[in-house]
Order: sequence, then structure tokens, then C-alpha cells
Amino acid sequence: MNSEYTVRSGDTLSAIAQRHQTTLSSLMRLNPAIENPDRIFPGQLLKLPAANEADFSNCEVGSIAQEPPCSEEIVEVVHVTGSDELILLTEAELAEWVEEEEFVCGPITEFYGKLDGLDEGETDSELGVSEGEGRLLSEVQEEKERLIDELEARSVLTNDMQSIPPITEIKRLAGNKHVTFVRSDKIANHPRRYSMASRDRERSKGWLTENGVDPAKLRDAIRSELNIKFNATLWEPDKNGALMTTLNKFYDEASWSIWGDAEARREAVDETGFDASAEAQFMRFAAGAAASGEFDPRKGKVHFQAKAEGQYALAQGKVEVEKSYPANNRSQVRVTYRLGGPDGERKEVSLGHFQAKVRAALSGFAGASALIAANVEVNSSNGIPELKGVAARKDGQGASVDGGVFAGIRAGCELAGALLWTDVLSRKSQWQKLCEIGKKVEGAAGLGGEFQIRLEFSDTTGKFYFNVHAGIVFGVGASGSFLLEVDPSNIVQMLHYVYKALGDVDFRHLELFDPVTDAFGWYGRLSVYALGTGVNLSLAAANLAEQGTQTVISFFNDLSIALSSSLDRERVALEFATNIISDNEKGEESILRHSPPEAKARLLFILTDDFWLTPQLFDGTRTKVQAVSLILQSMQGWRDFEETIVRINESAEPFPQQFDENVRRVFSFIGKNLNDYRLYRKVLHGQRANLVGPVQLDPFSACKVCGIA
Repeated sequence: MNSEYTVRSGDTLSAIAQRHQTTLSSLMRLNPAIENPDRIFPGQLLKLPAANEADFSNCEVGSIAQEPPCSEEIVEVVHVTGSDELILLTEAELAEWVEEEEFVCGPITEFYGKLDGLDEGETDSELGVSEGEGRLLSEVQEEKERLIDELEARSVLTNDMQSIPPITEIKRLAGNKHVTFVRSDKIANHPRRYSMASRDRERSKGWLTENGVDPAKLRDAIRSELNIKFNATLWEPDKNGALMTTLNKFYDEASWSIWGDAEARREAVDETGFDASAEAQFMRFAAGAAASGEFDPRKGKVHFQAKAEGQYALAQGKVEVEKSYPANNRSQVRVTYRLGGPDGERKEVSLGHFQAKVRAALSGFAGASALIAANVEVNSSNGIPELKGVAARKDGQGASVDGGVFAGIRAGCELAGALLWTDVLSRKSQWQKLCEIGKKVEGAAGLGGEFQIRLEFSDTTGKFYFNVHAGIVFGVGASGSFLLEVDPSNIVQMLHYVYKALGDVDFRHLELFDPVTDAFGWYGRLSVYALGTGVNLSLAAANLAEQGTQTVISFFNDLSIALSSSLDRERVALEFATNIISDNEKGEESILRHSPPEAKARLLFILTDDFWLTPQLFDGTRTKVQAVSLILQSMQGWRDFEETIVRINESAEPFPQQFDENVRRVFSFIGKNLNDYRLYRKVLHGQRANLVGPVQLDPFSACKVCGIA
């Protein structure tokens, strides 16, 4: 006669079947209303099959002859991932085991179960990236804090998440299709272990063959050695049965066979696709594999159903996602500048919006730390993988080693992709690649509380780098910073970005540039070097990267020597003038139109050395006059002009007292007088740069009014 059972909270159909010594298929057959064995609910009434006629749990006279006297009944076989042993459990031990699995996996399974419904925080937060760093700004972040605290309290995680965690991944081969986890000390020294890796041919004689495991003989060997007997429904004496198929596949998984050669063992591991390393196990635990990692007992393969569409490869302990960030207005980047020089009053200006196309590959301990700790959330709901940065844990708290784990500089967490910027100085105002993530990334030293982004220059690589606060890309709350390399092919976009920044602060002291690496100085030198050699900016940047900084340094040393000789100076000036005129034809990619006042001043110093001569005296003078006229037309406002004129000297340092003299020098060189200058000044004075769209020549018609253009 069938009996009934009321489902309780935490029950699974497979666990109910085990407790009542039946099979999952039997329960499904008796309860046809159940369409999905993973979906039962508390209070649900289930029909159970009649009790088995044979009671193998008692040791009585007349027991089956093959059973050892007073043997313990085994209801479950457990395989420890990566080991060569089976652990055999009695019904009482199984109940304790199920409780242990829930104790270890419960908090993280619960977190992933409610992740989709958690509030991700205020998308339009007014907090800056530095202000919000480390704060708990959303329900997701708060839940992650609670998750780590709970796992540490349960001794599931240690304070140092990069060390081997005290958990072990297991597979219950009979009653649970999922991989799951228990604390390592709970399974240490279990009395009923059977090694399947023995190379003692005498011991394995009979059940271990070239074709794998003989199920009946293995059952007899285990039963005899461990003084046990198996539940009638557990061990099917069928070599094609689910349990035996599973044993054979996992036998291959760990390369246990004493028969196959190395190549055959490798192919067997490739077939199962399962990495048994501790790093991969921790990664699977962190990604909630206990709730999603199923294995097919008949095929011996592990499947991570809920994760497969999200580009998880949890069988190998990896997750890879690609996404554009951010999706809200916190991509707006603000930088500071100074009024009246480096020590003046500090102001703030927006440099527009960033977007990052990021491909993140997380694996091993560092990847698991990124998933569990408060830095990164990977969500694959609806089959769309998302990687989100959330607040770092505060200093002094557990798991603090995860800080900066997505920076691309930790093993196990590789970041690739590009930082994009809406290039407003181009006719096609669209997302343009500004710099790249993950190419020769160096350890960032940090930005300081008041900075979001700094432009740095490396003497070692000869390249520019943007040191970016992680919150710019991953959203408010993220911490850390990383370096993004400006590839020579993207140097034009960098030049546009930097010049746009200078224009927005009206050519004042901009704290975008890192003073330690002299990034601003190298920006100006690169412009002069490109115009002096006649190459485009991308090629100039490539020369700098491939041949090193000495290439540019040697150029300026040779230039200084040439300027000390009248004839050489005339030759060099004519070469510069010719290149400036050619450069003007490049339009949006013109170097001159995106050069700072320091570079323009250096060019005027080279070109106007013979200002006292009659302009028509030498054949090349007309060319130089045209080049000087183009420089004056490139002025985007009064401060651009003023900052240029006061720096017309060999060092390009500002000498305000020389302003009037330098004005006469420049205007006289192109055949103009002070009245022309006054007219030029009347139009340009008080005008600020307005850099929207491609940089225009003579934007306020000052040159046109006084006859220069």
C-alpha cells in the first residue's frame, strides 16, 4: 500500500527518494503532476511507493549469503572531485551530509536566487567616483557584504580569499545530479573510503579491465573489503546502469586508468571537460555551481545549465563576459584645473562621457574572489552576461585582498577591451576608441582622492597611458584604478581628447596630466616632433614606441644645434613651414589645430627668427609667412593666443613681460603693423574656445578682419 509525504522547506525530490529508499523515477511515476523534479514546494503532498519487501537494514539469521554479517547498509556513493576515492554513506550519514551541503551552499545559493530582484542602486547618483568608493550604495552590495560575513562565520571562507578555501567539491552519484560542496574537515578520515586508483593488479583483478569497471565485481570487492551492503535500489548490477556509467566516466576524468596511455587519458579528460583543480572548484562554488552544476550520470559529463548561455565555462573554472559600460550618466568624467597657474583656485570641468567595451575573463582564486567579494557581479539572466563593479569592502574587513581585482594585473582576472570617448572634435561624433585595456598593462599607483583620470607617459614603453578610476567604467562604488594604453593607431583620438580638455578650461593649468611622468611635456614634444619630421601623428607615436624616447630627445638636441647656426636655422625653419602647410590639409587629423600653446610658441620661435628681414628677401620666407599665418588662425580664443605669445622662446616658458615685444615680432614678420594687431585683438579679446565639431581655423574671423587669412 502506498503512503504519503508532505514536502518541507529545503526538501528536494531526490533527497526524499533517498530517505524512503526509492528512486526519483518511481516518485515521478507515482506523482504525474510533477513535470520538473527540481520544482516542488513546501506543503505539497507526495505519494510514496510501498515499502520494499526485502529489508536490508537488519542483520538477521537467514540474510543473503553474499552479504557480510551485521554489515552496514549503504544508500549513497560520493565522489570527491579530483580524488581517486569513493566515500560510501549510510542513511544516517546521508542525512547529516545533506545538512552539511545546505550549511555550506545555502547562503550563496540564496544570494544567486534573489540576485535578479535586488535593487542595483541609483543610476543617476550625484556622487563622484572617488566619493562613492567603498560605499554600500545598493541592495546588491549589501547582500554581498552579508554573504561574505555569513560564509566567514560558517568557516566556509577564510579571511584571505586568495588562499585555498576550506571546502571540497563533491558529486553524489546516486541521489543528487548536482555538484555540491562540503567543508573539508567534515569528510576527512571517513571510515568507508574505497580507492579506485590502486595499481595493485592483484587487488583490482577482476573488476578493473581495459574497458573500464566491471560493476558487479567492483560491488563485491567494495562490499567485502569494507564490510558493507548496498541498498537494493542503489547498485544496479548492470554495466550500462547510471551509477556504473558514472564511475567509468569519472574514472577517466581523473586519469586513473592503469591501462590507457597518456594520450588516451588526456582525451578522456577532454571528453568530460572537467577541471578538478582547487582553483576551478572555488570558482564554481563562487558562481553558485551548487544550484546550477548538473552532471548526467549516464554520460558522466558536467553541465552548468543556468550558466551556459552566459558564457560560463565553469567546468574549467572560468567565466568570460563582454559588455559595454556604463549604462548611466556616471560615465561623465570630471577633471580639475587651476585659475592663474598651478597654485591658483581649483575648479572642475566635465570632459564628456566615456564608454568601455570590456571583455573580462575570471578564473581561479582571484576570479572567485571577484565574484564573491564586493567588486564584481556577473549576472546571466536572460542569457545576457553582465559584469558590474560594486563597492569594495572597507579597509580592515575580511576579504579585503580583492581590491582592484578587475584591474587586469592579478592572475586569474584578465581584462581586455577599449575605453571609448565620444569624439566631439570629429564630424562623425560617435564612440571612438581612445585607449586599450589589457595591452602591456602596468600596475597603477592610484589616482588620489580628487582625481578620476590622469594622462601618464612611460619612458620605458614610449607610450601614453590613461590612469582611470574604476568607478568611471564600472559605476559609482567601484574602487581601484587601472592603466589603459594608448596605441599609436589611436593617438589622434587621444590628441582630440586632450585638446578638447584644454579648450574647455580655456587653456588653463589642467590637472589631467601627471606631473611625475611629464605627460603634458611629452604631448607638446610629440606635436613638434611630428611637424618637424613631416610624419603623421600615428607614425610619430609608433616611432616613439618602437625606437624609444631617445628618438625624440635626439631630434630636439639636433634642433637646438641647428638653431644656433643661421644657415641651418633657415633650412630647419623652411622644413617646419612646409610641413605645417601640408599638415593643414589633413583637416580633423591636423596636428597644429590640436597643439597646445607651448607647441605653437616653439613653432613661432623657430619660424620668426629673421623677423627683422624684409619678408620677400628669401624665397622661403613666403612659405614661412604662410605657416605663421596658419598658426595665428589656429588660435581658438584670447587665452590660447596670449599663452602662446608669452612663450615665444627656446624653452617655451612663460615670460609675460615679453608679450608686447613678441607681438611686434610675429605681426612684423607677416608684414603687419600694430594697427593690424589692435584690430586682431579687438575681435579676439575675451573670446573663449568653443570646441564643438572639428577645430576651425580663425573661428572668430580675427585674422580675416585684419587681412591675415
